[in-house]
Amino acid sequence: MPKTYRHEAFIPLPPACVFAVLTDIAHWPDWDLDLVATRYDGETLRAGSRFSITPKGAGPVAMRVAALEAPTLFVDQASLPLASIHGVHRLLPTEGGTRLIHEVTTTGLLAFLWDRIVTRNIGAGLAEQAARLRDYAVGISSTSKSGPP
Repeated sequence: MPKTYRHEAFIPLPPACVFAVLTDIAHWPDWDLDLVATRYDGETLRAGSRFSITPKGAGPVAMRVAALEAPTLFVDQASLPLASIHGVHRLLPTEGGTRLIHEVTTTGLLAFLWDRIVTRNIGAGLAEQAARLRDYAVGISSTSKSGPP
């Protein structure tokens, strides 16, 4: 049975601003301190787009965009031997900003193993990751007249 880790946070910006930061893969290491690098060809991001992330202490991990619905949904997926990790990021408009709901789930035959090795740690860091995303997005928004990239 897959295990899902979930966290909700408030970000005092409209969903479009948060979505712009969340989908700017090249700048993820600026706010996701668990990453040392990302690689994306820069083409228009859409469902099926491929990119890679390099977590601290690990090699590059191939990723793909599983779903993308601006400005409310971004789903990424990493394929692992006999399993997949899905990151689901929902952005809901609320009074004064956005409610970010993000989840990480491992599915597949070896989901239980990858949960112990990888997903459990990601899940434990969701609150901190949301806080860094919020701080980065607010910082960009306050220094740019046009908002996040």
